[in-house]
Amino acid sequence: MSLAGRASCAVHPERHGSAACVGCKRIGCVECMTRWEGIHYCTRCLAARRAPRRLSSMTLPWLGWLVVIAAGAAASLVMLPTLLARLVELSR
Repeated sequence: MSLAGRASCAVHPERHGSAACVGCKRIGCVECMTRWEGIHYCTRCLAARRAPRRLSSMTLPWLGWLVVIAAGAAASLVMLPTLLARLVELSR
C-alpha cells in the first residue's frame, strides 16, 4: 500500500511516507523503511527482530528438568561401582 501524498515520514517530516512499519505502525520514507522477508520495517523494529532471542518462559521449566535429570544420571554413574561391588559381596 503506497502512502505517498497522504502522510509524512515520522523521522523526516519533509518527506512523503512510502510505507508503514509492521512492528510499530509508524510511517516512514524510502530511506527509513527496509523491506525484509516481504514486510516493511523501520530501523528500530528490524534491529529488534534480527536480535538474538532470549529463552522464553516456556523453555525455563524444561531446562530445570533437564538439569535435574542430568544430575541424577551423574549421581548414578558415580554410585555404580559401589553398587556393583556390594552386589558381588552379597552374592558370595
